[in-house]
Amino acid sequence: MNAGETKCVNVTLPANAFEFFDTQTNTMRILSGKYKLLYGSSPDEKQLAIQLE
Repeated sequence: MNAGETKCVNVTLPANAFEFFDTQTNTMRILSGKYKLLYGSSPDEKQLAIQLE
């Protein structure tokens, strides 16, 4: 892509992208609730933020 050019993309995240290891049960788990996905060129420059449930 050239500088200033834009393009639409789709990113598919599988359910296991939201898993964490629960040390109490020794299993992988997904917590229900809201997740916020941030995208940007650095932690200080978030260009996109979406919330998922």
